[in-house]
Amino acid sequence: MPRSTIVNHLRAYLLPLLLCVGLLIVRCSNQRDPVVESDSAIVAAEIAEFAPNQIIGMEYRSMTVATLNRIDVTTGERTPLWEMPAEAWVHQIAPINANAVGLSYSPVPADGEQPYQKAGIYALLLEEESTSLVPILESEQAGLSLYTPVWTPDGR
Repeated sequence: MPRSTIVNHLRAYLLPLLLCVGLLIVRCSNQRDPVVESDSAIVAAEIAEFAPNQIIGMEYRSMTVATLNRIDVTTGERTPLWEMPAEAWVHQIAPINANAVGLSYSPVPADGEQPYQKAGIYALLLEEESTSLVPILESEQAGLSLYTPVWTPDGR
């Protein structure tokens, strides 16, 4: 292959790729840390499609006491959306839209089962009067866990 063809291929493919990687590095370095310490609780927050200046996050007070909150970042006001049952565990959250949150969730174990052994993917539907937890992909066996839910509105 002639040298000029190689140079043209580098210009056509490598330079745009390097530009994209550079922009990605700059974008990632400007993001804030998603974990905030507040009143001895750790709030793991994810941006959702709520009103401006609001996030949604799990607030853990202990290993068995946790609440999913909508948090106004300008005032710090917390609106409880759902309380995690004792002996259950929310591993990760992924906002779906303003009315639903995806969870990697270990439900309360059945008699004789170890806690946190079956993590599945669930949707928490946030309704006006209540919330409902809907299984999407449940773990079939102990030790099999499904993590890191990612929700995309167009399925891509």
